[in-house]
Amino acid sequence: MRRKTDFFTQDDNSAKVVMKHMTTHQRLFKDDKQKQELIRQKKAELAEKSKGAAPQKQVITHDNDGATVEEIDDDEAKKIEELQNLQKRQQEAKEKKAAEGDKKKDGDKKDDEKEEENLKQKPNAGNGG
Repeated sequence: MRRKTDFFTQDDNSAKVVMKHMTTHQRLFKDDKQKQELIRQKKAELAEKSKGAAPQKQVITHDNDGATVEEIDDDEAKKIEELQNLQKRQQEAKEKKAAEGDKKKDGDKKDDEKEEENLKQKPNAGNGG
């Protein structure tokens, strides 16, 4: 600014302009900082409320047969169902692979027999075999 403009030729005016913009931006900075702090506090309060509002699991035990009953909420029930479905699919995939492996072994035996027959030399008229 010093080399390209005549901004500093008016000492009083230049200082006033700079200070005006500086105070404006300082105020905006402080407002933004306060808003961010309020948002952080509200998030922390919501997190604490959600922790406190979460229903406690009730476990009921029966001493005569040693069985336990545990109450769960809907979200946990969905997670358990998804886990069981995943395990079931993995088990089915293993069984399918095992069944395919058995079929391949049977097919391999047949292929081996065909290859052995093809390797045998056929008699030809030239050598009397």
